[in-house]
Order: sequence, then C-alpha cells, then structure tokens
Amino acid sequence: MRFLEPQRARRLALDRGAGGRLERAAGQRRNGSLSEPGRPGEVGRCLGAFIIVVELLMLRAALTGVGLVFTFQALIAVAVLMTVVHIWGAVQRIQPILETLEIGMHAGLGVLAMLFYRG
Repeated sequence: MRFLEPQRARRLALDRGAGGRLERAAGQRRNGSLSEPGRPGEVGRCLGAFIIVVELLMLRAALTGVGLVFTFQALIAVAVLMTVVHIWGAVQRIQPILETLEIGMHAGLGVLAMLFYRG
C-alpha cells in the first residue's frame, strides 16, 4: 500500500500537493510561494478574490438577467487588463512561461465577451 507510506505522505505535504509541483513546473521559485507575506503570491490571492466577485456577477446576470450590461463591461475590462499585464510581464521576462501563454486565453475571452455583448 504505497499511498500509506510515511515518506510519501511527507513528500506530498512538502510539495503542497499538485499546486507545489505545478509552481515548480511553471518555473516559480519556492521563495515566492503564496504563503509568504509581501511576496508576489499575495497579489495572486487578492486577484483570486476579485475574480470570485466577477464570477458572482456573472452568475447573478445569468440567473436573473440583472446587471447584464455591467457584467459584460466588467468581463471586457478584466480581459483587457489581464492581457496588458501579461504582455508587460512577458516583455520584461518577469513571469513563468505558463503566465505568458495565458495572454491568448485572456485575449480570446475578451473577444468572446465583446462578441456576445449587446450594450
């Protein structure tokens, strides 16, 4: 029963599960992890909280139709700003390759939001 081995459990705990392995695969240093205050990871948590708010706006607009125009405007703004931020990081070479690849995703989501926007 390999999954019960104490060494494996310790190694998984030290890796912080798949998240830690993904961080290292993306080229992020261990020193800049999300758990250390004052580090770039702290911005990631704040951005995550902001995105949850945007997702709740989308849910409300989808279920009730309330705030549909504002929700699309927020989605377009988020897509444009995220694209600009990731392009800036790629130009300065200060981000992992996975974040550079996100440029296409954010730009694509922005284009989709503009295509469906009826404002």
